[in-house]
Amino acid sequence: MKGYHADRVMTRRLSLAALLLLALQTGCSDGNQGAVSVRWRITDLSTGVSYDPLDRGASDGSGACVCQAGDRAAGCAASYGWVVHAVRLIVADPESGAPVAVADPYVLFACKSREATTPFHIPPGSWALSLRAYNPAAPQAGDEGTTPAPVVRDVRAASITKLDVIQIGVHRPPVFPPVPDGGADGGAADGGSPDLAGADFSVPNPP
Repeated sequence: MKGYHADRVMTRRLSLAALLLLALQTGCSDGNQGAVSVRWRITDLSTGVSYDPLDRGASDGSGACVCQAGDRAAGCAASYGWVVHAVRLIVADPESGAPVAVADPYVLFACKSREATTPFHIPPGSWALSLRAYNPAAPQAGDEGTTPAPVVRDVRAASITKLDVIQIGVHRPPVFPPVPDGGADGGAADGGSPDLAGADFSVPNPP
């Protein structure tokens, strides 16, 4: 019986070793460079309302984040809605801003995911990292949200670089142009008081 139990223990150890080896081989097959982990939230820049992308997933299964105009239960504005289809991790040279070539499948994520970690396909180095919110099917339409300036982080081989939560701003308030010099109302260029140079501010003597 002792030999039987010894054989079972040895078999279990060999099985565990085989599983560990398989796990290591699987990890290595997912790239041998660095990885980046990122999380994001969505903020309406007009109202200040913040949204969890996981709660705003489109019902069509596309993975987009959607807020329909008038959806008060979701905290959406009455007069407008917004949509963010996907987010892409941008890896760029911190000096020149030139993008680092990384294939989309490794850095493109559905908005609804809320967080993601790339495979180990990010080249090691010091890179400017940021997010872009847009529709990959219509990139010419422009960005669907504004994101903060890139942050510079070191990416190391066989290591995961973690970024802080990135806010994606939607419905940015309009920016009005400054009032030009010499306007019809005689106002200053900054929209301040009119030029009163040379005006007579003396107080007449009482009768």
